[in-house]
Formats: sequence, structure tokens, C-alpha cells
Amino acid sequence: MNLDEIISYLFSSEFQNFLLPFKIVFIVIALIFLIAIIFFVAKQELLLAEKKTKFLDFFTFKGFKKEKGISEKWKEICRLLEKNLEPEYKLALVETDSLFFEIFQKMGYSGKNLAEQLNYIQKDAVVNLEEIKKLPELRNSIVYDPDYKLNLEVTKNILKSCQEALKNLGAL
Repeated sequence: MNLDEIISYLFSSEFQNFLLPFKIVFIVIALIFLIAIIFFVAKQELLLAEKKTKFLDFFTFKGFKKEKGISEKWKEICRLLEKNLEPEYKLALVETDSLFFEIFQKMGYSGKNLAEQLNYIQKDAVVNLEEIKKLPELRNSIVYDPDYKLNLEVTKNILKSCQEALKNLGAL
């Protein structure tokens, strides 16, 4: 067998038909790898963007400037608990939700409500962030469910966590 015969066999339709399933399989495998590469590159960019955000948050912390109105609002919220009435507890939590919304808005966090703002805040940026994340859910339960029951202990625990967060932010 000489070189011309080998070349003519490689380009023959018989050999090409034999290779067709292999070509299809390898094209599919190549496409899977291409999709995997695109996925992992995109994921890596998201991870890098998250690390960049954390880095920038650390070095450009937008501290909250103390305002007189914040401490008065907080004192008013605490006074609501002294009345020992469930509607006052509910009002205290709704007011706390709006207070945090206002504070985070002044710190530069965007969002239509506190729940959206909390999605942009890093876990280690605010003390008791997990407790604060309960506020929008509680607020919605209070506002949209007139039969929602709330007791003083739950309210006090949440407000205690919120007070620590406010002190950590420099708002109190």
C-alpha cells in the first residue's frame, strides 16, 4: 500500500461514512466542554466580583453619620414596649423596619424596601444581620395578616439584636 492509496482511502466516502458517528460524538463532547468553560468562567467572574465588593466594602466603609433623629426614633420605639399591648409591639417592629430602611438608604444601599437592601449587605458588615433579616418578614406578617400574634419576648429579643446592630453602625 502506497501513500496515494492511503490518502484516497482516507477521503473515500466509505471511510467518511464510518467516521461520521465519531465526528458527531466528538462535536457533542466539544460543545459540552465549551458550555462548561463558559459556565466556569462566568462563575469565576461572579466570585471575583463578590470578592471585589467585599474588598471595597472593607476599605470604603460607608459609616453612618449620627443623626439626632435616629436616637429619638429608637427611644420612641422602646417606649412602645412599655405599654404592654400587642398592637404597640407590632408598631414597634414596623417602625424598626422603617428605621433600618432609612439608615441603610442613607448609607447608600439601594432597594425599594428593607428586604431588598439586606440582599446587598455583606454578612460581616452588620452585627446580627440574620436577626435584622427577620424584620421585613415580620413586618409583612403584621401588616398583611390582622390575626398575626406577637408576644413581648419575641419583640424584645428582636429589638435587642437591632439595638446592637444600630450601635455597631454608629447610629446610636
